[in-house]
Amino acid sequence: MIQKGTITQWNDDRGFGFITTPSNSERVFVHIKAFKNRQQRPKQGDELTYLLSSDAKGRPCAKDAKLCSRSSTSSYTRGNSTFTDTFVTLFFITLLLAGWRSHIPWWVSGLYLGMSVITFLSYRKDKLAAKQGKRRTPEQTLHILSLAGGWPGALIAQTQIRHKSKKVSFRCVFWLTLILNLAILWASIGDNASSIIEIITSVVDQKLTNTTTVENLPQLDGDAFYIRPLN
Repeated sequence: MIQKGTITQWNDDRGFGFITTPSNSERVFVHIKAFKNRQQRPKQGDELTYLLSSDAKGRPCAKDAKLCSRSSTSSYTRGNSTFTDTFVTLFFITLLLAGWRSHIPWWVSGLYLGMSVITFLSYRKDKLAAKQGKRRTPEQTLHILSLAGGWPGALIAQTQIRHKSKKVSFRCVFWLTLILNLAILWASIGDNASSIIEIITSVVDQKLTNTTTVENLPQLDGDAFYIRPLN
């Protein structure tokens, strides 16, 4: 018989939680493998339908679980994804234009792109490991990758494959690594920072009005640019 309940506890890192129903105060164990559609990760507060079963020790557990519609969550996810895509796109456009017009070393853009790909694949590998109950990638490793320039890939992974997007403690540390990485990049740019602001402003104006041309972008003194070592 199909039951309907609410997930009142969910550990996304370990892939299991507990269900309660209005008619029964006893909690029902549910594992991520019990869900038919594993593309949509469960979270606390979700409503679902399931078949009541029992494990080897006779404890109640769910099987053939299916999440009920959550359109509001989907709308939030789409909005968050749009923000992420825009933010990451503007960041890379700014790097490329700064490299082209002001001779910022091209390896800076290449570094961010390469680290983003590595970080995204690390998130994807960790999510697959969580689903399959295999050895996980330590959170510290994911944070180090973000700090080293892979935060754009981490942002995309958090919104596109919805991994590490709900855990508050992880998200706080992640945003600290993002801010610290940008601060290091800003300090390395040195005296050209004010001109980079002009480029960013031009890029934003172009996104908003679609009238700015490449010739209108500010020109930096390429001969004077250097990456200043941090003390």
